[in-house]
Amino acid sequence: MKKGNLKGYFARLLCLTLFYVVIFPAITSADNATTVTIGIYENPPKIFSDAEGALAGFWPDILRYIAAEEGWKIEWLHGTWAQGLERLEKNDIDILPDTGFTERRAEKFAFSSETVLLSWTRLYVRQGEEIDSMLDLEGKTIGALTKSVNLDGPQGIKEITREFEINCTFIEMDSYVEVFEALDNGSIDAGITNKDFGNAYEAQYAVKKTAIIFQPIRLQFAFSKGSSLTPHLIERIDYHLKKLKADGNSIYYQLLEKWLTVEPIEKPIISRQVLWILISLGGLTFVLFGGSFILRARVRSKTRELRQQIAKRQRVEKALRKSEEQFRAIFETAQDSIFIKDRTLKYTQANPAMEKLFKLPSSKLIGLTDEDLFSEEAASHIREVDSRVLGGEIIDERHAKPVKGIPYTFHLIKVPMRDSSGEIIGLCGIARDITEQVRVKEKLERSFLQLAEAASRAMEAQDPYTVGHQWQVAKLAKEIGEKMGLDQDRLSGIYIGGLLHDIGKLAVPSEILTQPGKLSKEEWGIIRSHPQRGYEILKETDFPWPVADMTLHHHERLDGSGYPDGLKDGELSLEVRILGVCDVVDAMSSDRPYRPARPQKMVIEELLSGRGTKYDGKVVDIMLEILEGGTATG
Repeated sequence: MKKGNLKGYFARLLCLTLFYVVIFPAITSADNATTVTIGIYENPPKIFSDAEGALAGFWPDILRYIAAEEGWKIEWLHGTWAQGLERLEKNDIDILPDTGFTERRAEKFAFSSETVLLSWTRLYVRQGEEIDSMLDLEGKTIGALTKSVNLDGPQGIKEITREFEINCTFIEMDSYVEVFEALDNGSIDAGITNKDFGNAYEAQYAVKKTAIIFQPIRLQFAFSKGSSLTPHLIERIDYHLKKLKADGNSIYYQLLEKWLTVEPIEKPIISRQVLWILISLGGLTFVLFGGSFILRARVRSKTRELRQQIAKRQRVEKALRKSEEQFRAIFETAQDSIFIKDRTLKYTQANPAMEKLFKLPSSKLIGLTDEDLFSEEAASHIREVDSRVLGGEIIDERHAKPVKGIPYTFHLIKVPMRDSSGEIIGLCGIARDITEQVRVKEKLERSFLQLAEAASRAMEAQDPYTVGHQWQVAKLAKEIGEKMGLDQDRLSGIYIGGLLHDIGKLAVPSEILTQPGKLSKEEWGIIRSHPQRGYEILKETDFPWPVADMTLHHHERLDGSGYPDGLKDGELSLEVRILGVCDVVDAMSSDRPYRPARPQKMVIEELLSGRGTKYDGKVVDIMLEILEGGTATG
């Protein structure tokens, strides 16, 4: 073969090699690419449109990286956060990033196993406003993101304010930017955002952060349960996340540094196709021009990378120290008692509020168990609750237990703590002392009871034939409520309702109430008006229980035969059902001006004949037990 032909043959071979090594894989990959539709909403700095309208932020960048690794084609679908949730549920999108995991959401969506970020919620106020605790939100207007977990989720702002009986107004908005803008222009008193948005943008608005933080939560990828693509997407995304998180120099940590701290990223994201092209060209260059130059370049590049890694590690350590300082400031200044226990339920951390509660320095609290601090009964209950938390439950309860002999009442929240692999390594608890709140509530209940007793005595002075009737009805109603397992607050309400149920008879002439013999139709009509008269007396009274409703409807019956409104089964509250039975039993068992007391046998026959039709079956059964010493119908 001639020398010229040999050169031409080698050139053609080189071009063919380049085509198969570089061009052909890219074409094949593009033809077979899986299309993944991703819902996007404005939540800077994690997801947002930049000044040029391009999609930017932590989540888009990590998705682009994984898509490049997998050869996926991404279609972004913009909208609000609420629209993203609706689209995911309808299978209009495959993935919704930046989604807080809750058990309720897990019923609708699938989630990645790997946690991507951890977050919590902070409360902001407008400049000049002072809010030091949740109780200061009484009467305030609060802005929040529509359908966000920090608004409607477990331990969210709605649940917390409802638990503490705080009366406030919520204004739902489409983005956190709207929340800060509303605070800035004074149209709301307070607003809640996630920590990352608040940290990034609080300086740009006339807002002030408070010491109120709540609801630690895991942020993950959420997937449509109706998509056949979901199992594959979860498996591949979890694979890449686990691999990236295990490498301290990976793109995952670069993106954290770029978007969630002040330091920039030094390394670009390189797609799989571009990487293959560079590798192939590098190999051909090595064949054509020799390896010595590349080896020297690699040594210089590696040296540069090591220097960059050292500098980046220093920046990451600085950011971690800053984050730890911020957390420590919150931990130290919180008014609630915050503590951490390990799996053996020994205290490993306690904040100053916890030290104040036990009158012990943190150094002496560390290593103790609840058996060292509480009574035997209280410690046993706490250990049982903590065991459930170590099993994965989140506990939210109020309970009164003696602490060093002093009766405190607490609102307590406990959550499991996990390591990077998801294993539970202990628990974190927040305890709020609500002793004074409970004491005030009990004092109000006593005042209401005294008022009801005085009104009942006044009514009995009007009608001596029913002396003791209201007291007996109240006593029977409370006894039935106890047997039905009603809580103490509801029992107090039904007892007061019993004391006042006939207060409307104060508006009935005493000569009609005490008239012996048969009453005329007109006189019966006047007596039958007493529920409505009683309601008119009580409707403006601000009882914490539906006492006016009990007074109005205690003569209603399940079949609609009662008065004054002829209500039926589903329209009658449990309190009304109980009072109705108790009122009939005591009225039949007592003397009246127009008739003598009925024998117990007749009372029982009335209950049995009306069981399930006029009277609530369960209430009748309990009343029969009371009357007959244990006899009940099936």
